[in-house]
Amino acid sequence: MSESRILASEPLTPAVVLAAEKRMSQILGPASSFIVEMISQDSANAGELFKRLAEELNNQQEREYFLSIIENSD
Repeated sequence: MSESRILASEPLTPAVVLAAEKRMSQILGPASSFIVEMISQDSANAGELFKRLAEELNNQQEREYFLSIIENSD
């Protein structure tokens, strides 16, 4: 099953937050919903949300996997 990519510049919509929560839950489990909810309140767009959430992960491999769904628009 392939996941859609999310543009980093995309505004925070319920769909973006849900995608972040699903991806985070694959790594952290049920605690991810609380973390995503808290961080999404202060994030300006999808890229910032995913970057800030990645900082919560334990290792570089987890961060790379988590961020692989984000597509930079540069």
